[in-house]
Amino acid sequence: MTSDWAWLAGLLEGEGTFGSVDNRNGKLYGRIGLRMADGDVVERAATLMGANHIRHEAPHGLGRKALHVVILGGQRARRVMEEILPYM
Repeated sequence: MTSDWAWLAGLLEGEGTFGSVDNRNGKLYGRIGLRMADGDVVERAATLMGANHIRHEAPHGLGRKALHVVILGGQRARRVMEEILPYM
């Protein structure tokens, strides 16, 4: 699993986003996002992160590819961030 976490860290460092979001109670929670045209890569990342949904976006413009999006928040995002931190 170590090599999987290292792979995910490299992918998210280059292609992903990290942030935090306010919930309605004023608390912040972590969030990880990944948006790419390579569906197989997004699927592997989603599996490693324990995400259960990948959103698909239609192409925007001629010659563009469809995008695959996974967003992870809350405790799952925190766990993933803790696991990949040593590889970043």
